[in-house]
Amino acid sequence: MDKWDAIERLLALVPEFAADYEESVGHPSYDVDGDLLLHVVMGDLGRFYMERARPADDLAARYWRAVEELASTGDEGVQNAVHVSLVEWFAWGDDAEQAALAEAARLQGPATRAMVEAYRPRASKSRSSDRKRERRARRR
Repeated sequence: MDKWDAIERLLALVPEFAADYEESVGHPSYDVDGDLLLHVVMGDLGRFYMERARPADDLAARYWRAVEELASTGDEGVQNAVHVSLVEWFAWGDDAEQAALAEAARLQGPATRAMVEAYRPRASKSRSSDRKRERRARRR
């Protein structure tokens, strides 16, 4: 599945995202060459989840089913966008974004969970490093 097919499938499973997609700077209408900037769209998809899908069970389930389809059947470019521009967005995000990713574990399929697992040690180290920096700053 290439990036064009991925967007088509995403919008079929999560039609509520259509308006956000149309307004995304990743949408082909914003690019001079009419290209789809999938990494930008994945960032928008993460924000959409936090704003609208997270509290809605049915929408959250469809959201993660769509992410799993892209993660498991997308071509290399689609899988890369899901991994580094969506999963990483949650994994390295603020406390609420990291909590949302953890809470959604039961909704994630095997390909998505494997991507999430790739960030667990880094996310823990990142939070630990942030806490160390904060303690040092308070001592000064």
